[in-house]
Amino acid sequence: MQLVVRVVSRPHSDPKTHTARTHRGDVISFVDDNHVFSQRELTNPEWRIVKVDITLSEAMAFIAVEEDVENTKSRKWKRKFGLDLDNISFPKEIRDYISDATRVVPIFEFAAKNKNLLSNVTVVKGSAEDYI
Repeated sequence: MQLVVRVVSRPHSDPKTHTARTHRGDVISFVDDNHVFSQRELTNPEWRIVKVDITLSEAMAFIAVEEDVENTKSRKWKRKFGLDLDNISFPKEIRDYISDATRVVPIFEFAAKNKNLLSNVTVVKGSAEDYI
């Protein structure tokens, strides 16, 4: 599975709009390993693409949205889970890939041995105030 992960937050002055946007560590989307990304997708400095050995249901959990019955429309993009991209558990090569806005390496292959690491850096997202 290939995950597209936002590395730059998208702040907004309006709290509801701010909350509705994806932020650093959010999985924007996922595709199967055979997907071919466009040049624009491969070079966008706001996200990184990581190839990981996870199931479809594990990938779907990353894009599950937080339920907000009273205000569903404005909260539809707020994720329940994300990746803590600043976690010191990440090996240097992964931290370097995340911080490299030049996108010299367009897709990072997350070794199977790092599957436990992926679950260790998966976090439950907090409230909207956590993103301001």
